[in-house]
Amino acid sequence: MVGENGNGKTTLLRVLANELKSTEGTIDYNFDNAIKSSFQLRSNLVYIPQRTKKWYGSLKDNLKFVLASYGIPAEENETRVLMIIARLGLWNYKHLKWSELSSGYKMRFELARTLLRKPEVLLLDEPLANLDVLAQQVILEDLKSICNSVNNPIALILSSQQLYEVEKVSDKVIYLKDGKYKENISNTIEKTKTELIVELDCNASRETLTKLFNPLQLNKLVFNGGIYIAYFSTETPFASVLETLGKHKIEVTYIRNISDSTRRFFVS
Repeated sequence: MVGENGNGKTTLLRVLANELKSTEGTIDYNFDNAIKSSFQLRSNLVYIPQRTKKWYGSLKDNLKFVLASYGIPAEENETRVLMIIARLGLWNYKHLKWSELSSGYKMRFELARTLLRKPEVLLLDEPLANLDVLAQQVILEDLKSICNSVNNPIALILSSQQLYEVEKVSDKVIYLKDGKYKENISNTIEKTKTELIVELDCNASRETLTKLFNPLQLNKLVFNGGIYIAYFSTETPFASVLETLGKHKIEVTYIRNISDSTRRFFVS
Protein backbone atom coordinates (compact mmCIF):
# COMPACT_ATOMS: atom_id res chain seq x y z
CA MET A 1 0.00 0.00 0.00
CA VAL A 2 1.36 3.37 -1.04
CA GLY A 3 -0.06 6.85 -0.80
CA GLU A 4 0.54 10.34 0.48
CA ASN A 5 0.72 11.00 4.22
CA GLY A 6 -2.65 11.24 5.95
CA ASN A 7 -4.59 9.17 3.41
CA GLY A 8 -5.37 6.22 5.66
CA LYS A 9 -2.61 3.62 5.27
CA THR A 10 -1.95 3.18 8.98
CA THR A 11 -5.66 3.42 9.81
CA LEU A 12 -6.50 0.65 7.35
CA LEU A 13 -3.79 -1.63 8.73
CA ARG A 14 -5.02 -1.03 12.30
CA VAL A 15 -8.60 -1.78 11.27
CA LEU A 16 -7.46 -5.03 9.66
CA ALA A 17 -5.53 -5.88 12.83
CA ASN A 18 -8.64 -5.20 14.95
CA GLU A 19 -6.92 -2.36 16.80
CA LEU A 20 -9.51 0.12 15.52
CA LYS A 21 -13.24 -0.37 15.01
CA SER A 22 -14.45 0.30 11.48
CA THR A 23 -17.31 2.81 11.20
CA GLU A 24 -18.99 0.88 8.40
CA GLY A 25 -18.57 -2.24 6.26
CA THR A 26 -17.33 -5.67 7.28
CA ILE A 27 -14.04 -7.57 7.25
CA ASP A 28 -13.94 -11.24 6.31
CA TYR A 29 -10.86 -13.23 7.28
CA ASN A 30 -10.21 -16.37 5.25
CA PHE A 31 -7.95 -18.31 7.61
CA ASP A 32 -7.47 -22.08 7.67
CA ASN A 33 -9.31 -22.27 10.98
CA ALA A 34 -12.39 -20.30 12.02
CA ILE A 35 -11.60 -17.26 14.20
CA LYS A 36 -13.62 -17.41 17.43
CA SER A 37 -11.84 -14.83 19.60
CA SER A 38 -9.69 -11.71 19.44
CA PHE A 39 -6.73 -13.70 20.84
CA GLN A 40 -7.07 -16.26 18.07
CA LEU A 41 -7.17 -13.47 15.49
CA ARG A 42 -3.98 -11.94 16.85
CA SER A 43 -2.31 -15.36 16.69
CA ASN A 44 -3.15 -15.71 13.00
CA LEU A 45 -2.64 -12.06 12.07
CA VAL A 46 0.29 -10.02 13.41
CA TYR A 47 0.56 -6.23 13.08
CA ILE A 48 3.94 -4.51 13.43
CA PRO A 49 3.61 -0.69 13.71
CA GLN A 50 6.19 1.77 12.41
CA ARG A 51 7.26 2.68 15.95
CA THR A 52 7.64 -0.57 17.86
CA LYS A 53 7.18 -0.72 21.61
CA LYS A 54 10.19 -0.85 23.87
CA TRP A 55 11.05 -4.21 25.41
CA TYR A 56 13.35 -5.08 28.30
CA GLY A 57 16.10 -7.64 28.75
CA SER A 58 18.15 -9.12 25.91
CA LEU A 59 17.02 -9.80 22.37
CA LYS A 60 17.47 -13.55 22.82
CA ASP A 61 15.52 -13.70 26.10
CA ASN A 62 12.60 -11.86 24.53
CA LEU A 63 12.45 -14.36 21.66
CA LYS A 64 12.60 -17.26 24.11
CA PHE A 65 9.70 -15.70 26.03
CA VAL A 66 7.58 -15.78 22.86
CA LEU A 67 7.98 -19.54 22.49
CA ALA A 68 7.60 -20.13 26.23
CA SER A 69 4.20 -18.42 26.11
CA TYR A 70 3.18 -21.03 23.52
CA GLY A 71 4.30 -23.87 25.81
CA ILE A 72 7.42 -24.86 23.87
CA PRO A 73 9.81 -27.01 26.01
CA ALA A 74 13.10 -25.41 27.08
CA GLU A 75 15.43 -27.46 24.84
CA GLU A 76 13.33 -26.96 21.70
CA ASN A 77 12.84 -23.32 22.67
CA GLU A 78 16.60 -22.67 22.75
CA THR A 79 17.19 -24.39 19.41
CA ARG A 80 14.39 -22.63 17.53
CA VAL A 81 15.38 -19.21 18.90
CA LEU A 82 19.02 -19.64 17.91
CA MET A 83 17.96 -20.77 14.43
CA ILE A 84 15.77 -17.72 13.85
CA ILE A 85 18.49 -15.43 15.24
CA ALA A 86 20.98 -16.88 12.76
CA ARG A 87 18.50 -16.73 9.88
CA LEU A 88 17.84 -12.99 10.29
CA GLY A 89 21.47 -12.03 10.89
CA LEU A 90 21.01 -11.23 14.59
CA TRP A 91 23.71 -13.51 15.99
CA ASN A 92 26.11 -10.74 17.00
CA TYR A 93 23.25 -8.83 18.62
CA LYS A 94 21.45 -11.57 20.55
CA HIS A 95 22.63 -10.33 23.96
CA LEU A 96 21.93 -6.65 23.31
CA LYS A 97 19.06 -4.65 24.77
CA TRP A 98 16.43 -2.57 22.94
CA SER A 99 18.30 0.72 23.44
CA GLU A 100 21.47 -0.79 21.98
CA LEU A 101 19.95 -1.74 18.61
CA SER A 102 19.57 0.37 15.49
CA SER A 103 16.17 0.82 13.80
CA GLY A 104 17.07 -1.82 11.22
CA TYR A 105 17.89 -4.46 13.80
CA LYS A 106 14.84 -3.61 15.87
CA MET A 107 12.78 -4.37 12.75
CA ARG A 108 14.65 -7.64 12.25
CA PHE A 109 13.89 -8.54 15.85
CA GLU A 110 10.18 -7.89 15.25
CA LEU A 111 10.31 -10.13 12.18
CA ALA A 112 12.05 -12.86 14.20
CA ARG A 113 9.44 -12.62 16.94
CA THR A 114 6.69 -12.82 14.32
CA LEU A 115 8.16 -15.87 12.57
CA LEU A 116 8.33 -17.76 15.86
CA ARG A 117 4.57 -17.26 16.24
CA LYS A 118 3.90 -18.63 12.72
CA PRO A 119 0.99 -16.36 11.74
CA GLU A 120 -0.87 -16.63 8.43
CA VAL A 121 -0.87 -12.88 7.71
CA LEU A 122 1.65 -10.17 8.59
CA LEU A 123 0.81 -6.44 8.48
CA LEU A 124 3.73 -4.01 8.40
CA ASP A 125 3.44 -0.23 8.69
CA GLU A 126 6.35 1.58 7.01
CA PRO A 127 9.00 -1.11 7.73
CA LEU A 128 11.55 0.75 5.58
CA ALA A 129 11.21 4.10 7.37
CA ASN A 130 14.38 5.38 9.06
CA LEU A 131 16.53 2.73 7.35
CA ASP A 132 19.48 3.42 5.09
CA VAL A 133 19.45 2.20 1.47
CA LEU A 134 21.39 -1.00 2.19
CA ALA A 135 19.24 -1.87 5.22
CA GLN A 136 16.08 -1.34 3.12
CA GLN A 137 17.31 -3.84 0.53
CA VAL A 138 18.18 -6.41 3.21
CA ILE A 139 14.79 -6.08 4.93
CA LEU A 140 12.95 -6.42 1.60
CA GLU A 141 14.89 -9.59 0.82
CA ASP A 142 14.00 -10.91 4.30
CA LEU A 143 10.32 -10.14 3.67
CA LYS A 144 10.43 -11.79 0.26
CA SER A 145 11.92 -14.97 1.72
CA ILE A 146 9.27 -14.98 4.46
CA CYS A 147 6.47 -14.84 1.87
CA ASN A 148 8.08 -17.53 -0.29
CA SER A 149 8.98 -19.89 2.56
CA VAL A 150 8.38 -23.53 1.66
CA ASN A 151 7.57 -24.64 5.22
CA ASN A 152 5.55 -21.68 6.47
CA PRO A 153 4.71 -19.03 3.85
CA ILE A 154 3.16 -15.85 5.28
CA ALA A 155 0.92 -13.44 3.39
CA LEU A 156 2.28 -9.93 3.79
CA ILE A 157 0.61 -6.51 3.53
CA LEU A 158 2.85 -3.48 4.01
CA SER A 159 2.64 0.26 3.64
CA SER A 160 5.61 2.21 2.36
CA GLN A 161 6.77 5.45 0.76
CA GLN A 162 9.65 3.65 -1.01
CA LEU A 163 7.72 3.11 -4.23
CA TYR A 164 10.29 1.69 -6.60
CA GLU A 165 11.92 -0.62 -4.04
CA VAL A 166 8.56 -2.06 -2.94
CA GLU A 167 7.22 -2.43 -6.48
CA LYS A 168 10.15 -4.71 -7.36
CA VAL A 169 9.11 -7.36 -4.84
CA SER A 170 5.32 -6.93 -4.56
CA ASP A 171 2.65 -9.11 -6.20
CA LYS A 172 0.17 -6.22 -6.10
CA VAL A 173 0.46 -2.50 -5.40
CA ILE A 174 -2.46 -0.40 -4.16
CA TYR A 175 -2.51 3.40 -4.13
CA LEU A 176 -4.57 4.88 -1.28
CA LYS A 177 -6.19 8.30 -1.60
CA ASP A 178 -8.69 9.68 0.94
CA GLY A 179 -9.39 6.18 2.25
CA LYS A 180 -10.11 4.80 -1.22
CA TYR A 181 -7.72 2.83 -3.36
CA LYS A 182 -6.66 2.40 -6.95
CA GLU A 183 -5.13 -0.88 -8.01
CA ASN A 184 -1.98 -0.55 -10.07
CA ILE A 185 -2.76 -1.76 -13.61
CA SER A 186 0.74 -3.18 -14.03
CA ASN A 187 -0.24 -5.97 -11.63
CA THR A 188 -3.60 -6.88 -13.17
CA ILE A 189 -4.40 -9.45 -15.83
CA GLU A 190 -6.58 -7.09 -17.89
CA LYS A 191 -3.79 -4.61 -18.48
CA THR A 192 -4.66 -1.96 -21.03
CA LYS A 193 -2.14 0.08 -22.96
CA THR A 194 -1.66 3.50 -21.37
CA GLU A 195 0.21 6.63 -22.33
CA LEU A 196 3.94 6.74 -21.84
CA ILE A 197 4.87 8.79 -18.76
CA VAL A 198 8.52 9.71 -18.25
CA GLU A 199 10.05 11.30 -15.16
CA LEU A 200 13.15 13.31 -16.06
CA ASP A 201 15.80 15.52 -14.50
CA CYS A 202 18.18 17.21 -16.94
CA ASN A 203 19.98 20.44 -17.80
CA ALA A 204 17.63 21.42 -20.66
CA SER A 205 14.96 24.10 -20.43
CA ARG A 206 11.26 23.39 -20.73
CA GLU A 207 11.16 25.07 -24.15
CA THR A 208 14.03 22.92 -25.43
CA LEU A 209 12.45 19.66 -24.19
CA THR A 210 9.09 20.58 -25.67
CA LYS A 211 10.71 21.21 -29.07
CA LEU A 212 12.62 17.91 -28.94
CA PHE A 213 9.69 15.82 -27.74
CA ASN A 214 6.96 17.20 -30.02
CA PRO A 215 7.90 14.84 -32.91
CA LEU A 216 7.41 11.94 -30.43
CA GLN A 217 3.72 12.82 -29.97
CA LEU A 218 4.17 14.71 -26.72
CA ASN A 219 0.83 15.32 -25.01
CA LYS A 220 2.08 17.58 -22.23
CA LEU A 221 5.20 18.46 -20.26
CA VAL A 222 4.91 19.58 -16.63
CA PHE A 223 7.43 20.61 -14.00
CA ASN A 224 6.69 18.79 -10.74
CA GLY A 225 8.80 18.79 -7.57
CA GLY A 226 11.99 19.89 -9.33
CA ILE A 227 11.73 17.37 -12.19
CA TYR A 228 9.92 17.15 -15.52
CA ILE A 229 7.02 14.79 -16.16
CA ALA A 230 6.50 14.13 -19.88
CA TYR A 231 3.30 12.52 -21.16
CA PHE A 232 3.47 10.87 -24.59
CA SER A 233 1.09 8.98 -26.88
CA THR A 234 0.51 5.26 -26.25
CA GLU A 235 2.40 4.64 -29.51
CA THR A 236 5.61 6.34 -28.34
CA PRO A 237 8.30 3.86 -27.19
CA PHE A 238 10.48 4.75 -24.22
CA ALA A 239 13.55 3.91 -26.31
CA SER A 240 12.71 6.80 -28.66
CA VAL A 241 12.78 9.24 -25.75
CA LEU A 242 16.21 7.97 -24.71
CA GLU A 243 17.43 8.13 -28.31
CA THR A 244 16.26 11.74 -28.72
CA LEU A 245 17.94 12.89 -25.52
CA GLY A 246 21.18 11.17 -26.48
CA LYS A 247 21.14 12.44 -30.06
CA HIS A 248 20.86 16.05 -28.87
CA LYS A 249 23.43 15.54 -26.10
CA ILE A 250 21.05 16.46 -23.27
CA GLU A 251 22.81 15.92 -19.94
CA VAL A 252 20.45 13.66 -17.97
CA THR A 253 20.97 13.11 -14.25
CA TYR A 254 17.85 10.96 -13.78
CA ILE A 255 15.20 9.36 -15.99
CA ARG A 256 12.55 6.70 -15.39
CA ASN A 257 9.55 5.27 -17.19
CA ILE A 258 6.74 5.56 -14.61
CA SER A 259 3.88 4.49 -16.90
CA ASP A 260 3.31 1.32 -14.86
CA SER A 261 4.49 2.66 -11.50
CA THR A 262 2.23 3.98 -8.74
CA ARG A 263 4.45 7.05 -8.93
CA ARG A 264 2.15 8.30 -11.72
CA PHE A 265 -0.69 8.66 -9.17
CA PHE A 266 1.46 11.01 -7.08
CA VAL A 267 2.34 13.36 -9.93
CA SER A 268 -1.00 13.45 -11.76
